[in-house]
Amino acid sequence: MKKLGLMLLLISGLSKGQYLDNLTYGLKLGALHSRVTNLPEMLIGRENNRQLFDITSKGVFGVEGGLFLNYKLPASRVAIQPELLFRYSGAEVNYNNETTGSSYKLGLRYSYLMLGGIYKVYPFLGLNIGIGAFYSKNLTPHAISYNSKERNGLYDTNFRQFYREGIVGKDDFNLSFSLGYELEDNFHFDLRYYHGVGDMIGNRVTSFQFLENTNRSSHLSLSVGYSFHNW
Repeated sequence: MKKLGLMLLLISGLSKGQYLDNLTYGLKLGALHSRVTNLPEMLIGRENNRQLFDITSKGVFGVEGGLFLNYKLPASRVAIQPELLFRYSGAEVNYNNETTGSSYKLGLRYSYLMLGGIYKVYPFLGLNIGIGAFYSKNLTPHAISYNSKERNGLYDTNFRQFYREGIVGKDDFNLSFSLGYELEDNFHFDLRYYHGVGDMIGNRVTSFQFLENTNRSSHLSLSVGYSFHNW
């Protein structure tokens, strides 16, 4: 019985050591560029004669960072990497009507708490490719800015409140595709593309009839990370 107990204790110790040797954890921080589809089509509502005005949307820059764990499966070149991240991203809409002389800039900048994971494959040394999924909880669903040149911005406050009541940022769900490289001195680099699979913006009934359409997000990020425990 004593020999069996010692053997089990030894196996348990070896298993624990192997687990820790395959585990990394650390921090990452990066910049990203985000876009949202079909924003002009949603905002123009029933005013659909776009020959009278010009309305366009463009992407904006943001940040993304947080915590990660990386567990490499024993005797393989495969790893699973769960992450808890903070993201600040959105889009911008520019409206210009030369006939009336009115123009405005509408900014949608949302903060998210993201939870998800990446399945990584290491074909050569620290080089890795990955695929994953992330759920993003919108922390600031009414974060909208409005700035115009009409009468020196006299109506900015009213229109900003109008859009905040009519447009609501929703939680976002993304598929992720990544290409990265991990150095031996604990630093790693990650280029990642996120593709939204659900509508990230909703609208409420207001005096202005916003159109219901598909609003998908996309993000391209480049991040730098540091592992506090290496394989």
